[in-house]
Amino acid sequence: MDALFEQLRSAVDRLSGLTQALGDTAAPLGHDPLPLVSTDRIDHAFASVAGAARLELLELRPEAPRRPGSPTVPRPGVRHRLIVDSRAADAVWAAAGRDTEIRTAELLPVRAVVADREALALAVALTNDTGWLLTDRHSEAAARTASRFLDVWWRRAHPYAPAATATESATEAAVIAGLAQGLTDESVARRVGVTPRTVRRHVAAVSARFGATSRLQLGVLIGRSARGAVTAAPDALGHG
Repeated sequence: MDALFEQLRSAVDRLSGLTQALGDTAAPLGHDPLPLVSTDRIDHAFASVAGAARLELLELRPEAPRRPGSPTVPRPGVRHRLIVDSRAADAVWAAAGRDTEIRTAELLPVRAVVADREALALAVALTNDTGWLLTDRHSEAAARTASRFLDVWWRRAHPYAPAATATESATEAAVIAGLAQGLTDESVARRVGVTPRTVRRHVAAVSARFGATSRLQLGVLIGRSARGAVTAAPDALGHG
């Protein structure tokens, strides 16, 4: 059993800053055993934390949901930021809410979720059916983990843009054309026949694909792309 606890501690330590963020909550890892539970119970615990979120949900997910209904989708109006292993990004995006902000990274089998910087759940998979689970509904560790998530992990992760369907591609092309003409989101929305929110979603997807970090930079890239195919950011910006 001691060897298994050392594996858990090693996995947590390798995820930069997580041990420090957990603080006193991580103490039981070397003392009282954490419960070894089924993946169904882990899914239930994570869904419970996600359901409690009122404003913000931050999540690390190293793998795709095992079955329909298992992703942690918060209630409408909650900002959901999710870092997922790049190999599972497509499957996670298909299961997650369309308003979920997704970035990718190479992740260890450590799954975490923080709701409103107050409630925390952490799980480490041992097998396909079992794992260790730690939950804390009111802990300073949740705030520290959220801070680490936003200040370090989110910045290091790569923006994810799903492959567009034919309809999505046509709408995106129309949005890009409007932006190239200097139109506002509202003007583009009226021209294309979509909502301003849809326009902003396409702008975010194009920005991620081009590597643009501002609307000004995106406008420059769109202007350049108008002379050729819309592919990737120019080498001059260092995104080759």
